Amino acid sequence: MVKMTFSKLEILHNNFPVLIALMALLIFIPCAKSSGEGAEDAFYSVQIAAYKNLDEANAMIESLNAQDLKLFCKNVNFSKKGRWYRVLAGKYKSRQEALDAGQTLKKKGIIKNFIIRKFDPPVIDPENGRISTSKKADSLNTEKNIQLETASRDRTDPQTADKRCGEPSLYNAAIRDFKSGSYKDALGKLEQIIQHKDFKDMEKESILRHVGDCYYFLGKKTDNKKYLLKAVDQYRNLIRDYPDLKKGDALITIYRLAKSYEYLNLYQEALTEFNRLYSRYPESEYIPEAMFMIGKMYYRMGKFDRAIESFKKYVKRFPDDEHVKDAYFGIGDCYSRMRQFDDADIWYGNALKRWPALEKISKNDIFQLGSFYLQTGKYDQALKTFFIFVSLFPEEKYSKDVLYKIARSLVGADQLSRGLKMLSLVIRRYPKSKEAQESAVIMANIAALNSKAEAPIMANIAALNSKAEAPVYISAYDDMITERVP
Repeated sequence: MVKMTFSKLEILHNNFPVLIALMALLIFIPCAKSSGEGAEDAFYSVQIAAYKNLDEANAMIESLNAQDLKLFCKNVNFSKKGRWYRVLAGKYKSRQEALDAGQTLKKKGIIKNFIIRKFDPPVIDPENGRISTSKKADSLNTEKNIQLETASRDRTDPQTADKRCGEPSLYNAAIRDFKSGSYKDALGKLEQIIQHKDFKDMEKESILRHVGDCYYFLGKKTDNKKYLLKAVDQYRNLIRDYPDLKKGDALITIYRLAKSYEYLNLYQEALTEFNRLYSRYPESEYIPEAMFMIGKMYYRMGKFDRAIESFKKYVKRFPDDEHVKDAYFGIGDCYSRMRQFDDADIWYGNALKRWPALEKISKNDIFQLGSFYLQTGKYDQALKTFFIFVSLFPEEKYSKDVLYKIARSLVGADQLSRGLKMLSLVIRRYPKSKEAQESAVIMANIAALNSKAEAPIMANIAALNSKAEAPVYISAYDDMITERVP
């Protein structure tokens, strides 16, 4: 066609207007033809969630990135509900393909529910070759949606983040700081937004919730009670001022309020919140921990019968949960403290059958197990247990409780020489303590018995000790007695 056109130019070389018309035809016909070639065909996608807040939509996309689901986000405006952000997975040629993909995701447990959405190709304006702004074109190729899809893949670019949502850039920066663990930086930005009231009413709840979370994580990370108290105030105000918080936000708010109380050793308040979480959301992922913590709070408050009841209920419902080991040993300890030693022996025995390695048991559980052996007159087992305890936790080696219980165990095991020296060590290190007074009484009783005996008890015991080599777990205590401690 081009050769024919230029061959005719020789005839028309004197006709300049015709030449211009032919050149225009050669240029614009291909352009008009190609204007529709880049347009995306209609497709179907699997909607797996919808959020009022874009940050939450992007957070979900990030949490599922490892699944390689080809996720993207699309914003939709409703006249009454306002703007919502849909999280979608994949692009499929047919509705059936999308349906099959959604069912596969559901079977794998990645999602619980889904909706199939159809997206039509953009309408091309024949006059200018551009995408029409007609409301009939429900397409992902509009400018805003292209920005959203790009932002979901790269949340680190501040300029992109500002484009992808209509919220203030300071808020986006605060959320990025929060997600990276820079809680102080995030807190400063969020408080600046609150101070200048630079937010919409619908965003206020999210901002206040993130402020509470910043205080919570700062307190947890630094063990600073000041931050935890501020977290408590923030969470309580949220629950009071926003009684209709959506389920996910309300659940995590109550959970973190309960944990804040626990870290502050406010056990009754923590118990109240864990009970609230348990009663309101009985099927949530936090229920196993909530049930265990209810028992633990009763234990901390000294209500051992209620603790036993709660621990047993937890063990029965979640026999393989991560806290079951602590619950078993906790029940044994509760029975021991209530002086129901037979029941304690059963639960400790069952616990040790399941978890025989004391090295894998918590610090408190090992110490309380040793205390149980001491109370029930199983002195050798007590000494073995305390030996493991001080080996695993050397910082506790010279605490008064540990020294005093080791001393009593040595005396009970007829290691009187070592026992007396350990009792003396308790008195020297903690002269005004209750343990020091009781140590003095034990030493006096031993001395009285020794003076009344026909053959001095101390002499006989010393002779026996000199002839028999002491087990390692007993001779190790000699180092504690002779070691110079500050």
